[in-house]
Amino acid sequence: RRPPRSTPKPSSAASDVYKRQVLKNKEDETGCTIHYVTEEVDSGPILIQKKCSVLVNDSVETLKKRVQQLEGEAFIEALNFIEKKNYA
Repeated sequence: RRPPRSTPKPSSAASDVYKRQVLKNKEDETGCTIHYVTEEVDSGPILIQKKCSVLVNDSVETLKKRVQQLEGEAFIEALNFIEKKNYA
């Protein structure tokens, strides 16, 4: 399953709601997406997508921590792509 096209800010309550839903649905993986902003919400071209496994013993906090790590990596990669003009 692909990560959502839009991931709320990690510190927001919406992020916790999303993580709870992932756990409740017993999803196998989740992740983050960085995309260009366009006039239409969540419709811009994707720059980076990263995913991680959802573990059986995950809590909202452990899952959030892993996704936040991915988000940091994804932002750095996206900035590097943009800086090098290595994007579609």
